[in-house]
Amino acid sequence: MKNWKIGKSPSVVISDEKGNLEDEVFFGGKVVCECVHNKDDMNLIVSAPMLLDACMRVKMTLDDLPIKPLTTLQIIQTCLNIVNTAIEKASGR
Repeated sequence: MKNWKIGKSPSVVISDEKGNLEDEVFFGGKVVCECVHNKDDMNLIVSAPMLLDACMRVKMTLDDLPIKPLTTLQIIQTCLNIVNTAIEKASGR
């Protein structure tokens, strides 16, 4: 899983992946995005890889649950629909 964090400048998100030397020196790592001035947006962008990973793990867990009563099936299907939509959006589909 990629790890994104706030770079040397508080308006830049960087990745733990290897970037070019200029990015490493000036920003602190490979630039994911820059000019993010809203703290809520910054937190969402920084946590995006973790959120996608969490959604994928929840989906795999729900996919493997044994189905018994209809209400359980409805709950699981609703959760899967929500998670699938989030995964598709976060994956750029």
